[in-house]
Amino acid sequence: MTKREFEKFINQNLRNLSIEHQEELLIKIKDKWIPEVLERKLKNYTKCVKCGKYSFTRKFKTITVLETRIETTYVDAGYGDDDKYGEVEYLVEYSVCPICGYRKEKKKCYMRTIWEKGRS
Repeated sequence: MTKREFEKFINQNLRNLSIEHQEELLIKIKDKWIPEVLERKLKNYTKCVKCGKYSFTRKFKTITVLETRIETTYVDAGYGDDDKYGEVEYLVEYSVCPICGYRKEKKKCYMRTIWEKGRS
């Protein structure tokens, strides 16, 4: 359906109503009915943030991976002179897109700090 066909459909269905009633009905369609229809339509789907395509939510796989990341482990309240950096191990849970395989991090759980050092 094109925009012109949609306008024709709306105008045919509203032509016998007063302009005030038409405005009231169009605002209700825009603010209430369309969001409700969209919510019902997309209730069982999840949109991938990378490919932008929808898939059934139950088709997204959940995987858990043990990862090590280098990050700031301690931040002082000053200029950063006493900040510490280190290698930290996390148990990370991902949701995997069934279409493109993109992994979106759902949650991560701190396991341990492998090593840590300061600036000096």
